[in-house]
Amino acid sequence: MNLVDSAGAGNRLARNIGHTYDVIVVGAGLAGHCAALEAARLGASVALLDREPQTGGATVLSGGSFAFAGTALQKSLGYDDSPALLFDDLMRVGNHKNDEALVRLYADQQLDAYEWLAALGATFDKVYIASGQSVPRGHSRSPREVLDIVIDHATRAGVQTWLSTRVTRLLRPEPEGTVTGVRIATVLRQGRNDFETLHRTRQGEIRNIYVTAQFIEKHGQPIYHCVWRDITARKLADAERERLLTAVQQSAEMILITDADGTIRYGNPAFEKTSGYNLKELVGQTSRILRSGKQNAEFYQQMWGC
Repeated sequence: MNLVDSAGAGNRLARNIGHTYDVIVVGAGLAGHCAALEAARLGASVALLDREPQTGGATVLSGGSFAFAGTALQKSLGYDDSPALLFDDLMRVGNHKNDEALVRLYADQQLDAYEWLAALGATFDKVYIASGQSVPRGHSRSPREVLDIVIDHATRAGVQTWLSTRVTRLLRPEPEGTVTGVRIATVLRQGRNDFETLHRTRQGEIRNIYVTAQFIEKHGQPIYHCVWRDITARKLADAERERLLTAVQQSAEMILITDADGTIRYGNPAFEKTSGYNLKELVGQTSRILRSGKQNAEFYQQMWGC
C-alpha cells in the first residue's frame, strides 16, 4: 500500500513494495489526473499521489469557469473569438507583467485541451463573459463533474490513486540530476493511513473504496493490516445531496427549512435577498421572526396544521 519509500531502479521512476511505476504524478486535481491519464494511455504504469484524503485539490475550489477561445460552442452562439484575442486579453488584464511565454503557451494550446476534454465526455453548454475578457469565453461547468469524468477514464486506464500520501522530497542521484523517485510520509512512517481510492471490479465496474491501513504486531512480528470498505453507495448519496443543495441554493424561489418545532435551520440566497435577513441571523430563530403582525393566531395554527 505504501507506494514509495525509496528511489526506484533503472529507468523506473519509483518503487512500491512489490510494484514499480514508470510515472508518478503528485497532486490529484484536474491537471494531475489529465497528466496521469495521458501517461497511462501511452503505456506507462502510473501512480497518482495526493496528501489529502480525497481527490480534487484546488480544482474543486474554483468557480467552474474554463477560459477557452475559438470553440465550436462559441461559434454556435455567434461569438467571434480566437487564441490571439485570448492572449491579448490575458496580457492586458495582467498589466503586461505576466510571463509572456507561459500565456502564449496557454493561448496556443487551450483549444486542444477543450477538444480533449470534450472527447472524454466533459462537454459544456453555457458561455458567459468574465471580468477582463473582451468576448464571452467563460465555459461553465462544475469542476467536480469535469474532474470525475477524467478520474473515471484514468481509473479505467489503470492509473493507481493513493490518497493521504504526502510527498516529502524528490529523490535524485545527483543534486541537479534526473528525479528517480519520491519519498513519502504515509503508513510506514505514521503507523496508520486512511484514504479513499477507486477500484475496478472484474466486471469493469468502478467502485469507491475506503482503506484503513496500519502496521500491527503479532507474535513479535510486524504485520501490514488493511481493511477495505466499499463506500460507493455513500458517495452516490453524497453526490445526490450536493446536487439537491445546489438546486436549492440557485433557485429563484424562496426556500426556508425548519425542524418540527419551527426552528429555522436553513434559508436559501433567494430567501435572504427577499427577507433582508442573512443566514446567520435566521438559523436558530423560529419563524416568528417573520411575523408581520397582521395575521391572527388562527391563521398560523391553520398554516402549521397543513
